[in-house]
Amino acid sequence: EPGADYTERAEVHAGSGGNASSAAIMDREAPAGTVVVDGQFSGDVDWAMIAVVIRSQGAVTKVGATPASDQPITVD
Repeated sequence: EPGADYTERAEVHAGSGGNASSAAIMDREAPAGTVVVDGQFSGDVDWAMIAVVIRSQGAVTKVGATPASDQPITVD
């Protein structure tokens, strides 16, 4: 499920049972600065999320992920 204020654009699945994988594409407008990336899974998973920040400005962008158990991943 998309996080707060996100729009899910696509979701694809491949495989089945314990050999399945999926990817979801979500976006939202956000102001400059730190943005919380969140969402929910509808079932058990082995690993979680990747977030990418793209800025239209020419500035260098630092992207890092700080995972915490049962918490959103913060990208700054």
